[in-house]
Amino acid sequence: MKKHIGRLMAAAIVAVTAVAFASDASRADDVKDAAIAANKWKEIFRVGKAEDMAELLPASYVKDIEAIVHLFGERMDEELWTKGREHWGRIFVLGEKAKIIVNAMDDRDEMELDEKIVYIRWLRSLGKAGVAFAEDGALSLENLKIIKLPELLKAISPLTSALVTMPRGISNLGLEKYVLTNVDDAKINDDATVTFSNPYTRGLIFVNVEGKWIPKDLADGWERYVESSRENLARVDFRLEEMQKSKTQVLGAMASAEPLLKRLAAAKSSEEIKEASGTNPLRALFWLILMSFTQQ
Repeated sequence: MKKHIGRLMAAAIVAVTAVAFASDASRADDVKDAAIAANKWKEIFRVGKAEDMAELLPASYVKDIEAIVHLFGERMDEELWTKGREHWGRIFVLGEKAKIIVNAMDDRDEMELDEKIVYIRWLRSLGKAGVAFAEDGALSLENLKIIKLPELLKAISPLTSALVTMPRGISNLGLEKYVLTNVDDAKINDDATVTFSNPYTRGLIFVNVEGKWIPKDLADGWERYVESSRENLARVDFRLEEMQKSKTQVLGAMASAEPLLKRLAAAKSSEEIKEASGTNPLRALFWLILMSFTQQ
């Protein structure tokens, strides 16, 4: 009898030990998988390469985004979208004048040469990316009705990259919390999430959703984001008289900016840029870009 009990106890100990080892191995695999994903997210937020995001998102998130974009394509006005993109193109092409814009911005010679070079390169990069965004056939209204997420992200990736890589772009866009210092320095939490070290916060937490490791704040806010996007699009119907009034106002706002755009496009020197903008030329450019996107 004692031998029988001893064998049972030994078997139980072996079973518990095996489960513990299996659990530890599973947790180690979770940390490893989360670290691989975190490294990829780190690069996306560092250089803004949006096209790499498609493979990192849960399948249901991909479907949500595609559904929202398709609905936008169905509800957006063709004339407004086409003229809006043409307007953006005329703004972004001014990036070709990066050198005289930066020199006009620094009329007191307060910027170091290295800083000027950074701004000039960035403005040229932003200009090229913006023009591509305005002209890419993938972003035509007809294609937006059927576009898949990888194609969409590939089309907007140059622009997101230019925005993130602007001088002090990480801080200006509030992306500091996604700057991971060392993805090998990870801690698995009791709720099966994984925390990575971050110099700006107490750590960036990743959670597994449908087999994909993503930032926890993205997962926590996803439902709210999708619901808000759908509610906003539900109010957009250009067959309604009130939306036609909005369309007229937006087209009028773009038309009112045309004289400034023409003056900036015609400028051939820093002095002419300053005279054309009537203010800091970079500020004038940002105002044009901001007005265009918010009016849309």
